[in-house]
Formats: sequence, structure tokens, C-alpha cells
Amino acid sequence: MGGHDDDHPELPAMSPNTTARANREAVVAHAAAQRTLNKKELGFFHPAVQLLHWGEVQRSRHASWTDLFQDIIFVAAAFKCGEYLKANFDTLEGIYVCVGCGFSVVATWSHNLQYRARYNGKSNYHKFLEVVYGLFAAVSAHNVVTDETSFRLYNQYAFVSAVIMCRLLSIVRRAELVFVPTSSEVVRHESIEAIARLGVEVCVLAISYGLSRPYEVATVLVAAWVLKNLGFALPVIMGRHTAQAVVPVHVEYTLQRLGELVILVLGEGMLSLAIAETTLESRDVSACDAACWESKVLSAVSFTSGFALLAAFMYLYYRINPSDRHHHAVRRSPARGLIWVMSHSVLAVSGIIIGVSIKVIHPYAASDKVKRGFVPVLSVAMCVSFAILSAHQVLHPGLVDFVLAPDDRARRLSLFTLKALLAASALAMPWLPTGTLGFVFQLYGCMVGCLCALIIAVEKPRSVERRFWAHADKHLREIRHLHEQPHPDEHHHQRHHHHHHRDPDTEGHAPPFVTVGHAPPRGVEVHRVDSTPRLGSPRGTHMSHVSHVSVAISHAASEAKSEPAPGGSQESDDESTYSDTEDYNAALAAA
Repeated sequence: MGGHDDDHPELPAMSPNTTARANREAVVAHAAAQRTLNKKELGFFHPAVQLLHWGEVQRSRHASWTDLFQDIIFVAAAFKCGEYLKANFDTLEGIYVCVGCGFSVVATWSHNLQYRARYNGKSNYHKFLEVVYGLFAAVSAHNVVTDETSFRLYNQYAFVSAVIMCRLLSIVRRAELVFVPTSSEVVRHESIEAIARLGVEVCVLAISYGLSRPYEVATVLVAAWVLKNLGFALPVIMGRHTAQAVVPVHVEYTLQRLGELVILVLGEGMLSLAIAETTLESRDVSACDAACWESKVLSAVSFTSGFALLAAFMYLYYRINPSDRHHHAVRRSPARGLIWVMSHSVLAVSGIIIGVSIKVIHPYAASDKVKRGFVPVLSVAMCVSFAILSAHQVLHPGLVDFVLAPDDRARRLSLFTLKALLAASALAMPWLPTGTLGFVFQLYGCMVGCLCALIIAVEKPRSVERRFWAHADKHLREIRHLHEQPHPDEHHHQRHHHHHHRDPDTEGHAPPFVTVGHAPPRGVEVHRVDSTPRLGSPRGTHMSHVSHVSVAISHAASEAKSEPAPGGSQESDDESTYSDTEDYNAALAAA
């Protein structure tokens, strides 16, 4: 397995039978370790274990009850941020405070994800920490009150205190990994760096206690969020994103959770729309005149338009971001993957603003007395959201491949430009004439969102996508080949051992894990890369010993599953599904 190669780089390549047996034994050992965690006899405390090691086959991991518990709290916090914006939208300070609180709420949610995507703790101690973490997250949401005076005098300090307590609990969880004797040096090093980042964030947040105005506190909240992201960006800029310096994350779990973050934000928008007040008169249908029926129809159009806008948002996100792990930005580039992950904070806050704007405008569907202050807020949030989603489309293949891929190039670029112009057209909403009825604004936003969704549906049919990714994968292999030219002394050794293999996920093109030494999907026969030197060495990554390995993961899984778990599983981890561990770029996904 990848972890053993890193610890013993001097070992020669093993024979195919020995290596295949070692892979099977490692998978069985991993299953045994997981069964130990599943036992009910763990007691109050049992150290958290690292989910994955480099080169290891990752098991399917889904959201547990603790994740869902945190999600409920996040929805409540997002709703309270929207309520604050609704009550204080008439000033830029109110909008700014909403954005600052929104970034802090998203950061609290993402800090929990960073830990859960790397480590697994199932003892009562860890569940107790999860509950306390949720308590302080709920306290922070509770203190986002709509009254500006009360918020300024007391609640803003209570909000900051609850956020700081969440960060301190994250430090406690990381400190456990530093002092537990079973932790590896990489885990200790990564945990110490995480503690340092969290400590800096706590120190910055503590500045809020010396401030009095809400916009000053919001500035501190935004600064803490920026420093958090810089803490993850600097290792990429400094070239320290190597297997020796980071703990691998569970990539599929991380991408799934970030997608659920978008769903949670849209769910808050749906909740706001569902409880939106209406100005319709309460009268018997038989006594309803023409004006009454017109008001009812316009209100229905407004509600449907708001719903369609949120549905288009969801469709754009899941249609633009590929489900194939090999085609994702997190898999293909550290810089682009980092940008993709960080963009979710802005996307989430924009989604909150869109939801509350729909809620405020809907009661005036048949009236010209719309609160016009919310119209520019809605237009900017829509423009930012659709611009980010359009950027996601470019981040996955990269700008060069997206622009220069020859198949359907003119069609692809023209449709992308049209989609970008539609996103920018949302900024024209405030320029609609005075006296415009409320349903027109809702319908305008619906048209922008639905047209963008229609363009994506036309732009990305399956046949066109297949040809496009064939070109992008070929270009990626050429780049990696240039960076992985073998040493002259190794040319003869590689020439006799290197073969080409097919991956069903990439339509016959060599998958990325062949060149970076990943554990492949079950049933795929590949070359095992035993590299000396490893990633981050002066000579880069190349193959010095290549052994032909048949990775019989399916057989190993059946052996592991044949032994019953004494205590049964306490979480919803499906241990029957396997996929490959992602490369070092994927470690950035927990940012």
C-alpha cells in the first residue's frame, strides 16, 4: 500500500503474487480496524483513527447522524442570517453584517468537515464533542437577532464567543491527534498546522471584544474567514502539497458534503419562500372580483418563479460539476481544486441572500410597493452565484483545455459566453422602471436562471462531453509525461515493464492514478508504482521500480466481509463499495 512505500522507499519491487497478497492483507487489516471502532466496548474514549493512507483503497462514506445534526443547525443559522438581512437591508451595514455572520457560519460547518473527512472517531468522547460543538454552533445562530440595537449591545459579542468556542473545540480534537501515541508523524504534523491556523483565527476573532459597531465586528469576521482560506492556500503556493506533508482526505465524502452544503442553502431559500407572507385579501372565492383573481394569479406566478429560480440554481450546480472523479478540479489540479473548494463559502452566502430576497419580494407580487432596496441585493447575489457556477465549468478541465479543445469549440465558447452575459444581465434588474409589480422581479430572476440551465443542457450532451474529456485527458497525460521523464539509468527498466491499461471511467484513456501511484478501482489491473524518490523530491515523481500487480480488491472485500463485526456498525458507512484514493490534490478538498 502507498503508506508502506513511503515508510520504506529502499525496498525493492515485490513479485506480482507477493504484492497482490499484501494488498489483500492490507484491506483485510483495514476492515479489522474499522470493526474495532464499531465495537460497543470502546468505552468513553478511544483514539480517532486516520480514515485513509496514501495509495489505500477508500471505502464509501456517507453522512452520519452527527453530520445531519450539524446540517440542521446550519440551516437554522442561515435562516437567522437571512432574517437579520430582512430587518436591516436598508443600510449597507446590515448587508455587510449578514455577509460576515454568514462566512462565520459556513466556516464553522467546514471546520467540522475538515476533521470528519480525515479522521474517524466513534467513541462516546467524540460523540460528546460533536454534541457540544453543535451546541455552540446553535448558540451562535441564536444570537443573530434582528434588532440592531440589541445586536450591537450584547448579541454580537455572544455570537463571537460561540464561534470562538467552536474553534477551541476543533483545537481540542486536533490536540488529541498530536498526543495520542498511535498517531503517525504526518498526522501530528498536519494536526499541529491545523492548531496553528485555528489559533490565529481565535486571536483575530478576539479583537471583536474591543469593538462596538456591528460593521467593525463584521470586518473581523470576514478577516478571520480570509485568514482561514490563506492558511490552506499557502501550502499550495509554497509547493508543500505532497504525500509526506498532508493527510489524505476522503474525496468522495468531501465532494458529497460540499454538494449538500449547497442543498442546505437552497433548502433555507425554500423555507423562506414557503413561509413568505402574502398581501392577498382573505375573501370567499364566490365574492372575488377581477382584481382579486388577478392578484391571486400574479402571486402564483411569483411563487412559481421563486421556486424555479432555486431549482435552476440546484440544476446548474450538479450539471456543471462532474460526477466522474477523474474529471473534477480537485483531482486534476491543486490550484484549481483549492479555488473550487473556497468558492463554496461565497456561493453559500449568495444563496442565503437570494432566498431572503425572494421571501421579501413575494408579498408584493401584485403591488408596486416593493421594497426596492432588496432588488439590487437580489441582482448582485444572482450575478455572483451564476458567475461562480460558470467559473466551475472552466476550473474542472482548466482554461487552456476549455478554450482550445477542438471538438465543438465555437459552439462551446459561444454558449459559455451567452451564459456569462445572462449572469451579468441580472445586474440590470434594479433599472426596471418605478412602479414595476413585484412578480416581475421574481419572473426576471427565474428567466435568467432557467435560461442558464437550458444553455447548460444544450451545451453538455453526453456525446460532446465524451469527446471534450478525451481531449482534456490526453493533454493532462502529455503534461504529466513531460514532468515525469525517467532518469537515463531507468529508461531501460521502464521500457520493459511499462504497459497501457484501460479505465472504464475515462473511456479507455489512461487514468490519472496510473501516473501518480494511486490504488485503482476494483477489478482494474494496473502497474504498481514504487517510486524512489517520492513526491516532493528534487527529481520529482518517476518510476524506479514497476511491478505488474493484479489488484483483487473485490476478493479482499469479500474476505473482510466474511468475518462478522462483533458490535455492528454505529454509523451509515457502506463498507461494500470501493473507489480509488485520490491523488495529493484531493487533500485540498477539506479547505
